[in-house]
Amino acid sequence: MTGCYLAAQFGGNLRDMAGTWIKPQGGVMGWFDRLKSSKIVDKGNAGHASEGEQNAMGLLEKGSFLEQQGLLDDALSLYDKAIRLAPDFAKAHFYRGNILLEKGDAEAAQAAYEKALLYKPDSAPAHYNLGNAYLRMGRHLAAVAAYQQALRLKPDFTDVEVALGVAQEELGQLEAAAASYRRALALRPDYVEVHLNLGAILIRLGRNDTAEVSYRQALEIAPDDVESLKALG
Repeated sequence: MTGCYLAAQFGGNLRDMAGTWIKPQGGVMGWFDRLKSSKIVDKGNAGHASEGEQNAMGLLEKGSFLEQQGLLDDALSLYDKAIRLAPDFAKAHFYRGNILLEKGDAEAAQAAYEKALLYKPDSAPAHYNLGNAYLRMGRHLAAVAAYQQALRLKPDFTDVEVALGVAQEELGQLEAAAASYRRALALRPDYVEVHLNLGAILIRLGRNDTAEVSYRQALEIAPDDVESLKALG
């Protein structure tokens, strides 16, 4: 697809169902970096957990540590064990989906996120990561629906607005994609890659003057940005 600077990054995911959001760091590919300090256990709910869930939470903590060391298969084994202890523990299914998506098995990740949503349907991160799995598989309409559901649950979710724009752009829905990118920029004005994507869409829509504004805004944020310099000639 012409001009979409962010499409390659999606399929990354969120670590924590409780609401710890990942922001892209260090450029486009930084999206795949996991947040090292995300909290596994919601202490406010720990006292209400069953014994199985409490044991499962301990396994998630251990698995998260292994995941941060790059030991994905070992972490996945612990998440599977947590699910055996507490089959309806949504967070365990969610973490399992994260590993599977990182390993490139988007179809299995989809199933894990759907299981998480079966037990916690109001999780915006799970809907978002489900959308990322769909996007990885090229199921753009399904991705749009998942992202829109995430936004209904958390309207100020910047990264979902960006992902929604990417999926819409893949579908050729340029006006909708531009609107999604603008909403993302209203939430995070310094997001260089989104300025670039918006500029590319505006050029495709024949709005060159407005596109130039987007590229110049990107340059104000990152004066050495090569893509902005190329676009401005």
